[in-house]
Amino acid sequence: MNTHLSTDTIIKNKYFLFSETAQLEAQHHKAEQEASELKKEKLLLENQLEMEKMRVEAEKKKVMLAHEQLREKVQLSFFFVHFYFVRMLGSYI
Repeated sequence: MNTHLSTDTIIKNKYFLFSETAQLEAQHHKAEQEASELKKEKLLLENQLEMEKMRVEAEKKKVMLAHEQLREKVQLSFFFVHFYFVRMLGSYI
């Protein structure tokens, strides 16, 4: 029984280990790059979401202001119509 490995076997095993290590390091580097890109994309999307929220809030305020102005115009119109009819009726009485 031969317990010693041949030089060729040792060299092959060493080459295999170096090759596996290099592949794992390359995969690790690629995973780090992908994680970095995902973090950047997440930050970009979060910023876009904040901008959209601010745009929606501004639009909401604009609509509420327009609604309030329209409500005031309707009330004013009702007042003038009411005033006109009271005056018209008063001239007939």
